[in-house]
Amino acid sequence: MISRPDFSLTNSSVNIFFEYETENQITSGSPILQDYWGYAEGICNDSVVNIGIAWSYWTNATVIEKLALMYHEFGHDVLNLGHGSNTNDIMHPMILGTQESSYNEFIIAKDRLFEKKFDGLNYINCN
Repeated sequence: MISRPDFSLTNSSVNIFFEYETENQITSGSPILQDYWGYAEGICNDSVVNIGIAWSYWTNATVIEKLALMYHEFGHDVLNLGHGSNTNDIMHPMILGTQESSYNEFIIAKDRLFEKKFDGLNYINCN
């Protein structure tokens, strides 16, 4: 069964927070989120949004990278979307927003997200 979010519910709790690495994690080369720049914890719970961001990534990210990451995580947490297959889409596991990405490319990808017109569109199974 497809698990589309219930937009009649209002998110009563919205939490966006940074994850910080300890001095030991930094010196050992073991980042807190390792292969991830952020994560969504409120998936399938329409009353809460919980998004964690790696501070070490955020401080070095471009504006486009930050926007793409936030839209990506909101796509998971608010829209219950899974990953897409097109590398130019916000919901791809390797988030759009590299140094080579332009604002126009970001706007196009953002529009595809809201129109739900991207390759491999799928909802997370919330059952």
